[in-house]
Amino acid sequence: MIMFGSTAILPPRTKRWAEAKVLADTINVKITKFYLYNHEYALALSHCNSHMRRFADFSRGWGIGEETFEYWSWMARQYRVLAELLEQGARSTLTFPIHIPGTRTPGGAPGALGPGGAPLELDAGRTMGLNPNHALQHPGHYYYMAARCTEARRERFLASEGLTTAPGYANEKKVDHLTLALELYTKAYELFKQHSSTASQGRLTLWIAYRIALTYYESGKFEMAVRFFERITKTYRREKWNTLLRPLYTTWYACTQKLGDVELSVKLLVEMIACGDVDEPGSLQEDLLTILRSSVPSSADDVLTVDLIECEPIWDTLLIFWKPEACVGEEASFQFTLSAPANNDISNLPVDSIMIMFSDDYKPITLRHCASESSEPVRMICVNQVHLANADGQPLEVAANLRWRASDRVIVSGTILSATPITLSVSSLVVTLKESGWTIKINHDVCTTREGTIIPPYWLSSLNPVQFIPVRRDDRSNVVFRHRPHRLSVSFSHQQQALLDEEFPITVEIVNSDDRHLDVVVDILLQPAEVDEAVQYIVHNGQKSSGLIKGAECGVIAPGASVGKTFILVASGAAASRTIDVSVQSNAAGSTLPTVHRPTDLSVSSSISSLSASDTNEFLQTLVIPATAPFSVTHDVEYQISLRPARPLSELSTLVGESWDGGEVIIMTKFECVAPCSLEIEGLELKRQESNRAKVTQSSNEIDGDKFPTEYLTGDQFCNICCVSLASREYGFVEGNAVPGPGEYIVTWRRIISPSECGPSSTTRLSLPLLLPPKDSLVGFMTIPSTAKLHVPIQMHLVIRNHNTTRSAIVTVALDQSTVESFVVAGLHGGRLPTILPGAEEKVTWNLIPVECGMVRVPRVRVMDYQTGLSANDDGLSVSVDEGVPVQVIDARFGARIGDGDATGQMNQTDKIFVFP
Repeated sequence: MIMFGSTAILPPRTKRWAEAKVLADTINVKITKFYLYNHEYALALSHCNSHMRRFADFSRGWGIGEETFEYWSWMARQYRVLAELLEQGARSTLTFPIHIPGTRTPGGAPGALGPGGAPLELDAGRTMGLNPNHALQHPGHYYYMAARCTEARRERFLASEGLTTAPGYANEKKVDHLTLALELYTKAYELFKQHSSTASQGRLTLWIAYRIALTYYESGKFEMAVRFFERITKTYRREKWNTLLRPLYTTWYACTQKLGDVELSVKLLVEMIACGDVDEPGSLQEDLLTILRSSVPSSADDVLTVDLIECEPIWDTLLIFWKPEACVGEEASFQFTLSAPANNDISNLPVDSIMIMFSDDYKPITLRHCASESSEPVRMICVNQVHLANADGQPLEVAANLRWRASDRVIVSGTILSATPITLSVSSLVVTLKESGWTIKINHDVCTTREGTIIPPYWLSSLNPVQFIPVRRDDRSNVVFRHRPHRLSVSFSHQQQALLDEEFPITVEIVNSDDRHLDVVVDILLQPAEVDEAVQYIVHNGQKSSGLIKGAECGVIAPGASVGKTFILVASGAAASRTIDVSVQSNAAGSTLPTVHRPTDLSVSSSISSLSASDTNEFLQTLVIPATAPFSVTHDVEYQISLRPARPLSELSTLVGESWDGGEVIIMTKFECVAPCSLEIEGLELKRQESNRAKVTQSSNEIDGDKFPTEYLTGDQFCNICCVSLASREYGFVEGNAVPGPGEYIVTWRRIISPSECGPSSTTRLSLPLLLPPKDSLVGFMTIPSTAKLHVPIQMHLVIRNHNTTRSAIVTVALDQSTVESFVVAGLHGGRLPTILPGAEEKVTWNLIPVECGMVRVPRVRVMDYQTGLSANDDGLSVSVDEGVPVQVIDARFGARIGDGDATGQMNQTDKIFVFP
C-alpha cells in the first residue's frame, strides 16, 4: 500500500504497477475468503469495501477516477468477483446471515449493567440497528452492483469516444458492454427470485427485470424488451405504481414504434393518457390522433379493446344515490358524474359514446357525442327512468357533448326502480373512441379517482346558478331496494302485575293496516329468570314450554282485519320479574315464509336482513312482567312441654311403637293479602303430611267450618291455628334438630278483575314452618295452687324429669332462704336427690303454711345438675371435677314455652300466690 501511495516508487500505468494492482486484488480475495471460512461475514464485507474505497482514492491520484471508464471497469470487476465467490461458497457450506431488527432492551435505571457487564445503554445501542456496509447479502446484490457499474462504464466510454488517448481505449472498443450488463442483470434476477420472500412479492426483482428490459432496448432487441415490459406492468398496474409506470410506458412505446406494432402503440398511448402527461400536457393525445389518422386497422370491423380497470382512470367518476334505501316499486334518484382531470388535456380525445351499465339486468345508458349540445363546464344530462333489459322500448340513448376541457363535469341524472329486493349500483363504464376507421373500446373503472384527486360528494341541485348539496353518507354509491314494510299494529293486553301460581293471560292484538293480505305467525320466548328458585312456563293451545313456543299461526289477516293471540304465563317459586320476547312475523300472502333459524336469546335489536329475501317483516317486542306473591305469611310458634309422667323403662311400649309425649306446638299462621288487586279466597285447607316426628292433631279451619268464599282487599288478613304433636322418641334421639312442618296450607283463590268478572282459579301451597323443639335434656315442673287461705297448709310439688336417653342426672335441690319469710316450710331445704336414670323422673314435695295475706312470694327453688367432666391438675394428670348447671324450672300452670329451640337460660317461676284471710 505504501508503494501505491507514491508515484515515484511505483509509477502508474506501468507493467510493474499493473502486476502489483492485480496482486493486491488477489490478496483481497484471499482475505475475504478466509473471513467467510470463519463465518466472519461483517469482517469479510468490511475488508472488501475498505479495499475498494482505498483503491478508489488511489485511482483519483492516478488520473483514472469516476469520470473514466477504466475506474468503473475495475469496480465492476470487484463486485463480480465478490458475487462469484459468494455464489461458489453457497454451493458448498456457506450460509448467508438473516438480518432482522434486534429487540430493544426495556428501559431500566441509569447506570444499570447488561448481561455482558457493559452499561445497559451500550447494549441497547448495539441492538437498535446494523451498519449496512457490514451486512452481507446474497450474491444477487453484488451482481446487480456489477451490472450498474458496467452501465456507468459504458456511459463513460461513449462520452469519451474519439476524445481520449488512454492506453486501454483500443481494448475497450472490443468489449460488448450491453451483453456484459445483460449477463450480470440476468444472474442477479435469477438469484433475487431464488432468495426473495413471497411476502415482499419481489419488488427489487421487478426493478431488475425493468433494467433488463432497458438493456434489451439499448441493444436493439425490442421484442425481448416488450416481453419483459408486459410482465412487469401487470404488477405495477395492480398495485398502482404510477410513478414507475410512466417511464416504463415511454420506453415500451418507443419499442413498439421500432417494431411497427400500431395496435399496441394505440393501447399504450391510451394507458399513457390515463397515467397523465406531466411534462407536455396534450402531447399524448396528439400522438394518438396522428397514429389513428395516418394508419388503418387490420380489419374494418375489428374493435380494439383497452382495459383500464387496474390502471389510472382517464375520468374521475362519482355515483350518488339520493337515498340509501328505497321500497320495491319506488323510484330511486341518482347522479353519475364524469370529471376531466385538471392537469391533463383530453379536449381532443375522439370520444364517440359512453355506456353506463348497472349491476343487474338493466338497459345501459348510452351517451352519444353531439357537438351542438351544451359545452358548459358543468352540464347535466337527464335520462329519466332506467328500465329493465327485458322491458319494451328502445335502448336508452341521449345526445351530449363528450369533449372535456380541464375540470369539466358531465352529470348524468335519472331514476331507477326494481320489482324485487336488490342492491343496485353502476357496475362498469365503457368509453368508445372513433377516428378514421378506428374503433377503440375502453373498459373504464367506476367510482374511482386519479391519484391525488378528491371529488367532493355533491348532489347537483341547480344549474343556473350552479349549486350543490353535500352528501355525507358512506354508502352513497349504491341503493338497497327492500319490500315495502308491512303496516301491522301490534299491541299487548295484560294486567299490570302477575301473581305467583296464577295463570296470567297475555293477549297479542294484531291489526292489519296494510292493503295486502298478510300471513302472520308469532314466536314466544320466555327468558330464564334471574332468581334460582323461580319456576315458570308458558302455555299456548295446550302446548307447554319453559322456553320457546315457535310458529303460533294467526292465519291470513285481511286488510283492516285484526286477530288476537292469547298465551298464558305461569310463574311460581320466587317473586321476580319475568322477561318475554315476542316475535311477530308477517309475509305477503302468496310468498313463502322462509325458515329462520333463530338463536335462543331473542332481542329487540334483531334485524330483518335474514328475512329480506322474500316479502317478509318481523316485529320484535320485549315484555317485562313483574311477578309478586299474592299472600304474605307469618307464623307464630309456641312450644308446650308435656306434663304427663314419663312411661317407665320396664314397659315394652316405651321401646316399641310410637309415642307422642314430646309435647305440643301451637302454630298460628297469619295470611295477609299483598296482591295489588282484590282476591276472592275460595277455600283454605290444611293438608297433613305423614311424618314420624310430628303430626297435626287439630286445625281451626276444621273446627270453625267453611267461611269461604270471601273477598279480600289489599292489606286484609285472616289466620288459622293448628296444633302439632311431637314424637317423644324422636325428640329424645334427635335432640335440637329441626323438624319439618307436618303439613301445608292449600289456598284456592281468584283474581277479581271487575265486579262481575274473576280470573281463573289458582292454587297456592304454603308449607308449615320448621319446628325447633327446646333443647332441654333435664327439666323441672313446679306445681302449686294459685290461691291459699291463711294458716291453711298447702303443698308445693317439684318433678325433675330426665329427657336424656344416654346419661343419668345427679341433681341437688335448695330453697332460697330469702324467700321463705311469708310461709312456714316443711320439707327438704337443701340436698341431693337420687340419681335420675335416662327417661325417669324424681318428685319432691313441700308443705307450706301461709302466714301473710294478699299477694305473697312463694319460696324460690334452685335446682342444679352436676355433670362429671375431666380436668388436668398441676402434675398433668386428669382428675374428675363437678360442674353445676342450673336446671330450668317451669310452672305447671303455665307450662308453655314461646319461641324456638335456640332459646337458652332459665325461665322465670311464678313467684306469687294470693292468700285469703
